Amino acid sequence: MGANQNSLPWLWCVLLALPALIPLVMHFEYAASAGHHATGFIQNDQPYYMANARELFDADEFSLTYKNPNDWRAESPKIYFQPQTLILGVIQKATGLDPALIFNVFGFVFAVLTVRVAWLLLQEFLPERDGSKTLFSLFLWGGGLFAIAGLITSLFVQQPNPDFYDRVTMLDPFQGWWFLNLGRNLVFPLEAYYHFLFLSGMLMLVRGKQFSAIAIGFLISISHPFTGVEYLAILTGGLFLERVLWRQSSTSWLAISSAAALLFLHVGYYQIWLNQFPFHKELHNVWKLAWELDALPMFLGYGLVGLFAIWNFRSVHNAKQFAARNHNRIALIWFACAFLLANHEWFMKPIQPLHFTRGYVWTPIFLAAATSLHQLLGWLSNGKKSGLLVPALCVCFLLDNATWLYVCQIDGRHNSAHTTTDFRECMRELEDITDDIAVVVSNSRLLSYLATVYTRHDAFAGHGYLTPNVEANSEAIKALQRGELIEDLSGYSQLLLWELNNEGWEYFGDKRLDRVREAYEKAGYEVAKIASKDTGPDWVILYCKPPASSE
Repeated sequence: MGANQNSLPWLWCVLLALPALIPLVMHFEYAASAGHHATGFIQNDQPYYMANARELFDADEFSLTYKNPNDWRAESPKIYFQPQTLILGVIQKATGLDPALIFNVFGFVFAVLTVRVAWLLLQEFLPERDGSKTLFSLFLWGGGLFAIAGLITSLFVQQPNPDFYDRVTMLDPFQGWWFLNLGRNLVFPLEAYYHFLFLSGMLMLVRGKQFSAIAIGFLISISHPFTGVEYLAILTGGLFLERVLWRQSSTSWLAISSAAALLFLHVGYYQIWLNQFPFHKELHNVWKLAWELDALPMFLGYGLVGLFAIWNFRSVHNAKQFAARNHNRIALIWFACAFLLANHEWFMKPIQPLHFTRGYVWTPIFLAAATSLHQLLGWLSNGKKSGLLVPALCVCFLLDNATWLYVCQIDGRHNSAHTTTDFRECMRELEDITDDIAVVVSNSRLLSYLATVYTRHDAFAGHGYLTPNVEANSEAIKALQRGELIEDLSGYSQLLLWELNNEGWEYFGDKRLDRVREAYEKAGYEVAKIASKDTGPDWVILYCKPPASSE
């Protein structure tokens, strides 16, 4: 890179993305200290994406579309496609590397790219595209007032669990895992990918490259339902208002109609076409969850940066000056659309309103506040007035993410997907037992879920929000331990995977395992047992092949 102050060397992009790896590092550190096996997936939804990628290659021939790997039923249709799933699937098929490794490398690459695009976007909102790395650090890793409010509240409100983690995150939705500000989204690999596309599209829109923004909108649309409808709503609304309200002839009706058509097709695909399939509609009904952003978290998440944005409207003259600039109008429309979607329970039945936060509300507020913050930093840095004022301002903005990343370091309990079982060895056994696709039935929801990632087999009860009839299936597994045979699964072979946990092997074998084996053998199944280690198994597999008549 050149010496231009407006450039951001790639090394800086890498360094600014590195904090996003802290939860992953601590995921492995905590597992090692506890004697567990870390999966490399730091949150419960993350393995699902690599399971989808594997589905593209699990059948006899490659398919561009895949079915839900948590739905074992043969008639479950292959109706899903995303470009990132295809990329991940091709990489895994070509390299044979561990799925978690592929997933996290993919995520960090896009985290670095997101940092780069965020830098370019912020510069569009600054006078003379000033290259202030201090302001950019606040943009990338700034937050709200959750940590301060949580610590103060904990002094007056008694909690059953007074851990530091619980105190600093007590007011943050889902203890901070909904990522209301920008930088925290880089922690999840696919969120980094979505944000790279979203910010790239906004950059094109701000620069007046409307058809480039529309092309990116198509890519976002086929990548994610929530991000897609949010981006396309902003794009369509922004282009329409620019032409109609602000009378900008540079915005063509062709661009407006193209964006509106994409939005129409996006909603039609996700809300109408997919719901024609009963198998998808089952899941769609499960996903209608009222995960809402209440008033207090809204204020704590957006209030700090919002004060600097509001300063632009301190008078009618300032408001007019602010709205006279095209990119400021885009930021306002961006905020309005994202805010309404994040609170859509106000006017329709909620479908996870929190899914529309993910930094998409916070980011346009910061962009609207950028000139105010830039002027304040310049004034504070001028001569003797500086002192500790600039560091104090930075601490206020960075405290939420600093404490959240710190508690990820000290409290490994909140990193999911650890298991006492040597799951990789277990998965190798599952994969080698048969060349056919079987149904994994397990007393461990995690192992059953991981089987969809590491093997060609499907789960009987895997991810809680992605498995049809998951509660009924879980009850059937409990009944199986009492010797009550699970009804024939459409002629599929069944792989009964039992995690022994802390139960004695002899007790388990005598009291339960033999009973399960006998039930299947009486039903005409061909049953073979596979145990793990010579030193004493921590899991057992029964391979139950159904009678020929049921195939």
